Amino acid sequence: MDFNIIANLAPPEAALRPYIVAGPGMYHREVEITEYIGSGVICDPYYYICGTYPVTDVIGSRGGWDFGFNIGGGVGFGIGESAEFYVETRYHYVAGPEIEPETAAGAAAGTGGSTTGTYFPLTFGFRF
Repeated sequence: MDFNIIANLAPPEAALRPYIVAGPGMYHREVEITEYIGSGVICDPYYYICGTYPVTDVIGSRGGWDFGFNIGGGVGFGIGESAEFYVETRYHYVAGPEIEPETAAGAAAGTGGSTTGTYFPLTFGFRF
């Protein structure tokens, strides 16, 4: 969920319209860690075909909402009077909490880490 300001670098009626975009947002992320347990067999009674598939178990999951921001730019190519094809990219930064390792008594200490994330999506689309 982002709230962005778009600044056009060319008049709206131009055939080629570069722009920049930036703003804050809230990002929801979910992560599941699974473990392979074994293989199962499933048979289709209609086609008389059997096969194996992996069986997994969720051993940990985390998720939640975190604050972040994005900044980027793009270019729109005019199509007709009111439509355009656009290409844009943005840098997204999502601030996340630090993870402290959980260890059992007598076990070796695990490693912690940060859940802060960044990514650069490339978007193609049409606007009307």
